[in-house]
Amino acid sequence: MNVIITGFNGFIGGNLAEEVGKTRHVIGIDDFSTSSMSKPMPNNTHWSNMSIGTIHQHKDIKTIFHLGIPSSTPLYRNDRHLVGEAISDFIEVLEYCKEHDTKLVWASSSSVYNGYNPPHYEALVPKNTDFYTEARYYMERLAKTYFDFYGVNSIGLRLFSVYGKNDWRKGQYANLITQALIAKQKNQFFKIYGDGTQTRDFTYVKDVVRAFLIAERYLKKNTCDIFNVGTGKETEINYMLELVGLKKKEYIKNPLKNYVDYTCAATTKADKIMGFKAKYDLKSGLKDYLKTENFKEDST
Repeated sequence: MNVIITGFNGFIGGNLAEEVGKTRHVIGIDDFSTSSMSKPMPNNTHWSNMSIGTIHQHKDIKTIFHLGIPSSTPLYRNDRHLVGEAISDFIEVLEYCKEHDTKLVWASSSSVYNGYNPPHYEALVPKNTDFYTEARYYMERLAKTYFDFYGVNSIGLRLFSVYGKNDWRKGQYANLITQALIAKQKNQFFKIYGDGTQTRDFTYVKDVVRAFLIAERYLKKNTCDIFNVGTGKETEINYMLELVGLKKKEYIKNPLKNYVDYTCAATTKADKIMGFKAKYDLKSGLKDYLKTENFKEDST
């Protein structure tokens, strides 16, 4: 019952490791390129400060949860080589699954819908909008190619605006909710691009962890698919800031090209096929989040 989680020291990977580690042995792989080792590891977790290329050292792995992928658009704009690195690492994971008949559940992104108005359905063909988007969409195509040629079974989850426990560890790349909470705690102005009427489908990390586990259970032979993971509810950034209780706001001209203005997941496919439906809306997710996290001065 061994499980590998790549990116286990990251935001979502860490939350997933805590849950999976309750019942199974977790092998965590992380090169700590975007995080530091500053938190205790969950029970039943063995971790390696290594690159994904070392994955072939491990045997008898039932499932790989692949989250060890840089997960912010600005990272790719600042270093375009990350596109190639993300794809190369994914090939290492797919090769392992091919050799060992291992199931794969991995993190794609809702950013592939950039350029489309909501709701965002899985059948939409991604447009060429960004380096980050290109990496994730090519990974989706690679997963399908490995399935067609070698029968590698996988599910990619297109994650929508994930927030929750340990998100602050991503610093400037954290979700807007976390960034707003940190600004509020520090009594700082929070910068908003445009007029704040842009929307996000804010998805609580506990729902995302549950989606990974549901996808693993659903993933049987002869399966290669993509599913949205979101609430199916569109929320204006201005309204989110009201719920957070942030008073100091500064509206500025958007400096980013191809900025995603609106996101909202179409949830029918994940619900009907896998049986996944988000349990937390923004209010209940935010309430639970504030119970699990203290936003300290050194959070960034």
